[in-house]
Amino acid sequence: MVFTQINKKNVHFFALHQLEKLIVEGMFKPNERFPSERELSKQLNISRPNIRLALKELEKNKLIISKRGKGTFVNNFLGDGINKPLMHLLSHHSKPAIDFMEFRYAVEGDAAYHATLRATKYDKRILETLINQMIKAHEHKDPGEEARIDIAFHIAVAESSHNILQLHIIKSLFSLLNEGIFFNRTVLYFRPGSRSRLLKQHQDIFKEIISGNPSKARKVMQMHINYSKEGIIELGEVSQRETIAKKRLQKFESTKKYYIESS
Repeated sequence: MVFTQINKKNVHFFALHQLEKLIVEGMFKPNERFPSERELSKQLNISRPNIRLALKELEKNKLIISKRGKGTFVNNFLGDGINKPLMHLLSHHSKPAIDFMEFRYAVEGDAAYHATLRATKYDKRILETLINQMIKAHEHKDPGEEARIDIAFHIAVAESSHNILQLHIIKSLFSLLNEGIFFNRTVLYFRPGSRSRLLKQHQDIFKEIISGNPSKARKVMQMHINYSKEGIIELGEVSQRETIAKKRLQKFESTKKYYIESS
């Protein structure tokens, strides 16, 4: 149970503080469905009127939003910086994907470093479970599942660093990646030889975090991100060549000739 039961006066203030703390710590992610009033009342062992007051304060502070007929959700409080016009630019141009990887190089390298120093036994258990799931997906030759676990693993490393601001920024960026804003991560797993290399890289990151070597953990994380960045560049070049070749083919088929006409 992630909640601590409350038995004090002015209980809705204590409930509010605990709920805010869980959101800040990333226990509930932006856009994730928030527990219902009834569920919270049972978990916290306080009356529903007090829960209702706490939820009203969360909504007033724009930490949660209510959607008619759907329930209550954690507000995407970092999302205002990535608005629809910017999302359009990010999804229709190649450079943001490279910028995204350069940002990850710096931030996730640091996250791996601090995860090595700060990860609890519970964090390590999550990382180990994800690595084992990744191995199974690799054995089953399921690139889509490997890509999904890949993202979950990187978020778990960020969680293990116990840097709250960094965690929320990384989660917001990965939510865009899940929507295919920067690029479709699954395609990296179709790059020749990449599936085995990516698995080995994730295993190395896990090994260094568990071994307690922060400098090596940072290094292997950054090597992994550089490899992924190279893959994106390569796939972009292949896509560009295919686009050009397709146009040539269309021209050839329309004219039935492939030579330079004299002027």
